Amino acid sequence: MRLDKNKYNIYLVSAILFACVVFMGASVYFVVKDVSSSSSAEILKTQTK
Repeated sequence: MRLDKNKYNIYLVSAILFACVVFMGASVYFVVKDVSSSSSAEILKTQTK
């Protein structure tokens, strides 16, 4: 695949947006996994220690 020099900005912005979406998806996955693995009371107890 050959990149067009006139469209480098579009490629750069697309790559940045794709990286943000991947990071956001991974963050949501791990947060939901952590929250759903224990109850709110247990999470509060571990945070106050």
